[in-house]
Amino acid sequence: MRLKTISLMVGIFAIISLVTYYFIVQETSVAKKGTIEDVVDVEEKNKTIDDKRESLKEQLRMDKDAITIYSQLPENIVEYVVISGPIHYFDIFVNDEEARNILLEASEEVPYFNTNDVDILFAKNEQTYDERLSSLKEARTMDRLDWNENAKKEISAFISKNHNFYNDTIMYGKFRGEVDMQAQVKHAEKALKNLKEMFSLIDKQINKFDLLGLVVKDEAAPFHPKGLKKDFKEIESLLEKAIQTQHTNELLYVHNKFHSMDIVFNEYESDDKYFKTFYEVGYNIGY
Repeated sequence: MRLKTISLMVGIFAIISLVTYYFIVQETSVAKKGTIEDVVDVEEKNKTIDDKRESLKEQLRMDKDAITIYSQLPENIVEYVVISGPIHYFDIFVNDEEARNILLEASEEVPYFNTNDVDILFAKNEQTYDERLSSLKEARTMDRLDWNENAKKEISAFISKNHNFYNDTIMYGKFRGEVDMQAQVKHAEKALKNLKEMFSLIDKQINKFDLLGLVVKDEAAPFHPKGLKKDFKEIESLLEKAIQTQHTNELLYVHNKFHSMDIVFNEYESDDKYFKTFYEVGYNIGY
């Protein structure tokens, strides 16, 4: 009786094991199939992009002027016209010499030229290409991009004052000796309060840019106030951490940021830069 019971239990266990194995195999097969399909989709997409690039090069091969313009345009503009933008932009670029020339002229003369501007230039309307470019340039006239003079002075003074403070208290080997952390914390707390005022000034400038149609999407936008705000946000985070840890490491980074911003924003003369700034390279750029 005991032997029959054991045999029965072994049989049941074997059946359960087989059924479990079957479902595992099925799920693995489905997962693999999905993975393969995903890979195929990506490969097909990449192949389409590569084919499009090659097609463009092939169509431009007989036109030396077109090849020259192609090589001179910013990479993000080429990518938009050839790959990610509306499909008819590709044909316009290949077949319309005037469109190519106006695109190159715009990339050289329009501040913050970006893919939104390509849409304006290539839009179907009654305006000539020259008229479209003229309207675009008028909207971006550099004198309308000037910072509010009082705001610029306040921001400039804030950067310079803090750069000098950290030069005097942290740099030139001072961080290796005794650093008055109590004074550093006091200064950091004051700087954080001043940063709130800086953010208010910068936000007003950002609003001015936005009203002028300078909302730049998915582009590097050098010397845009959003970049300056991003730099100040980094400083804010470092100062808060320095107050918490009371360590000079964060203060060294704060100095380096103010040093670089003094060079870029205030044109402070120096042989070196510790960091690039978002204000200089563009607020959407990571480095």
